[in-house]
Amino acid sequence: MKQRASMRPNPIRSEDMRRFVTKQPIQCVARHAERGFTLMEILIAVAVLGALLIPIMNLAEGALRWATRLETENQLKDLKAGITKAYTEDLKLAEGSTGQVLTLSGGTISQVLPADYGGNGSRVCSSNSNTFLPIGRWLAGSPSKAYLDGSGLPLCVFITPQLTTTINNVAVKYRVIAVVAAGRDGYVNPGTSLSNTTGVLTLASDDRGIVIDGKHLASDRFNLTLTRMQAIVGALNTYFFNRFMGNASRSIALDYFTAASDTTGLIPDTGGTAKGMDTLGITSALGLSTTDITDGYGQYFTLDNSSSAVRSPSNANANLQTPPFTAQVGTTLPGGTTLSMSAIGSY
Repeated sequence: MKQRASMRPNPIRSEDMRRFVTKQPIQCVARHAERGFTLMEILIAVAVLGALLIPIMNLAEGALRWATRLETENQLKDLKAGITKAYTEDLKLAEGSTGQVLTLSGGTISQVLPADYGGNGSRVCSSNSNTFLPIGRWLAGSPSKAYLDGSGLPLCVFITPQLTTTINNVAVKYRVIAVVAAGRDGYVNPGTSLSNTTGVLTLASDDRGIVIDGKHLASDRFNLTLTRMQAIVGALNTYFFNRFMGNASRSIALDYFTAASDTTGLIPDTGGTAKGMDTLGITSALGLSTTDITDGYGQYFTLDNSSSAVRSPSNANANLQTPPFTAQVGTTLPGGTTLSMSAIGSY
């Protein structure tokens, strides 16, 4: 019988195989790691990163511009609300002057016009931390920082001279105020201006601004004053008629607007002049409140029932001593204009 050949592995070949399977790949990887990146690979990586960063930087720049613009708009809105409230409250004081300033109980806001910078037509604003302090209590933000826009640049202030509008044949005084922020370049465009005659604000380039329309505010205050004055006159007319009807003799010789004639009446004589209605104690008799006898500017209306301006038995002019008797309600408007209206007694 033939014997089978031995199947024992060749030790030499086994060692070579182990080297091929294990050691050889490790040596290849080690040599590759030691080689590093080539210049071409680095350049390609830089180019890819640069291409990715460009849109990211553009987005970041756009977001920054948007945030700056939003902060500027919020600042301008806050200033508009603050100036509007202060001007409305102090309208009579503000219109007591004719210059291009806004005089308020908290101080005076002056114009801060854009000034030339560098001699190349560029204009910058030069307001400071004191500019808006007079309206500090009306601002949501810090009064000392209210002069800065979203980019940290000073704002400009434009104020017209005192202007006049006519309502019901009465001259009503007002002015227009504008606050302007420079555009992205930090300069106020030469085309940006406020008309001193119409109060129209023109914004050029990307300048931004807000307008406080004094005409609108003054008209509202005047109309409120007129409405309350008419209500007082109506109450006086009603009082006069009721006193006449309540008089047993129904005498038309009595002036029921004054206790000097109607001795049991509730309206005291004003002594030949106009007196503040708050001093006469007649609100209850007329069915009015303290607010009703206050005009749109915070002043008490006056009542005159015995001067030479009204018809009353005590008038020195004989032609004005007979019915229909009258009483006059009045007030002084901003700018010094007198507004008055007469109550006329009817029988």
